[in-house]
Amino acid sequence: SQQQLLKVQQDAMVLRAPADGQVTAVFVRPHEVAMPGLPIATISGAARSPTVVACLDEVQAAKISTGEAARLRTLDGTGQLHHAHVVRVSPAVGQLPPRCWRDPKLPSWGRTADLMLDAPADLLPGQGFSIDFLGRQSEHASDAVAVSELGTSQTEPDPSVTKVVPADRRTGTIAMLVPASLQARTRFEPSGLVWVSALERYVIVSDDTGQADADDHAPWLFTMDTQGHIDEQPLVVDGIDALNDVESIAAAPDGGLYVFSSQSHSRKGKRPRHRQQLVRVGFDGGRPRASAVVVFAELLDDAGAERLRPLGISSTAELEIEGLTTTAAGGLLLGLKAPAASSGNALVWHMADPEAMFASGGLQGAGLTLWAEIPLQVQADGKTSRAGIAELLELADGSLLVAATANTAADPAQQDGALFLVGGREHADVPSRVHTFPGLKPEGLALAADGRNVIVVFDLGTRTPLWMELPWPPA
Repeated sequence: SQQQLLKVQQDAMVLRAPADGQVTAVFVRPHEVAMPGLPIATISGAARSPTVVACLDEVQAAKISTGEAARLRTLDGTGQLHHAHVVRVSPAVGQLPPRCWRDPKLPSWGRTADLMLDAPADLLPGQGFSIDFLGRQSEHASDAVAVSELGTSQTEPDPSVTKVVPADRRTGTIAMLVPASLQARTRFEPSGLVWVSALERYVIVSDDTGQADADDHAPWLFTMDTQGHIDEQPLVVDGIDALNDVESIAAAPDGGLYVFSSQSHSRKGKRPRHRQQLVRVGFDGGRPRASAVVVFAELLDDAGAERLRPLGISSTAELEIEGLTTTAAGGLLLGLKAPAASSGNALVWHMADPEAMFASGGLQGAGLTLWAEIPLQVQADGKTSRAGIAELLELADGSLLVAATANTAADPAQQDGALFLVGGREHADVPSRVHTFPGLKPEGLALAADGRNVIVVFDLGTRTPLWMELPWPPA
């Protein structure tokens, strides 16, 4: 009948959601005309295996293949990692989604890639990620995925295609790849780093964070992958208000980190408490949190001159600590940039039990002693100059790598920083020079992700920072 026909037509006009979720946007209102092919509403719902869409320019898209493994890092400040693989690369260049446009008024063109998570995860619709394509086939990619949309098999991905650094990076310095958005948001002057396996990243500390007029001394750590890409979002350390003039970072025995400020006075002669901090950082659900803090230089001052003399200093007026490394003997080794010993040699202290210091709030039980005096020299302004310690790194065999730069008081216009090897405490008086860095100041040392080579970072002030990977042992 006519009524039944009208009922069928009316039922056909009812919109039915293809999945459970919440309506997050409505584009067509009652009495408006719905045009064929145009969206009427958006429904967002939780999905344990969502698809992640990557926006790629034409050069990037040409370098990835279906089935390739990828690593996703959230942009919400937690730094959470997810592993995924490419299930589809769009077969044509087209207009990218508006969210991917660099200028909201100027459409961007490129190709998209769909990624599937290797394991279920609770993600939010529209959540943002930074993505690393790993240049290898994922073990989670099915045989069907290894076939392109055009029906032809993809060639085995070339492991070099995702590398955006020179192939000879182990023989020279290269520029870190710092996102423009991060450069606009913060000063980035790497002063130390350490590989954190749980994050699959190097965690980097910076002398300064934020800008002078916004987020100055923000409690931020930075992360870098093995190819020198700096992640767009810093790690925000909860539980602490500021990090100021942080010069070093080392692994804590519980999987956390020790973050150490320089303890020095600023150029204005000031030394606020947040410039004197030693912070223990733990990870709570992947998010860094300050679990303990001491104001170290203040503790030294409170201990008095009699306590300082066995450490090789008479006061903390010139104190500047830039070196920090975990030691197999227990605790930490601290390398002083200044002051030098009365002999002119650089000082290294041993803190046997930093946890006792955190627990007591004082030097009691910390076991702070003089470990060694090391004679260090570098070339500065065309002549040989006494050097202080810019960084320390204890190696698996118990030897100690020492990055050296000219003494703070010298303040040269140009210098050639150097790397020395100390074969244990008993050989501290005869360090071996293993590398010289013409015109550069090495600021941070870390074992590479594979545990074999040594990563060195260089602070160039307002210029793009450099890094390099040194083969170890040296040839």
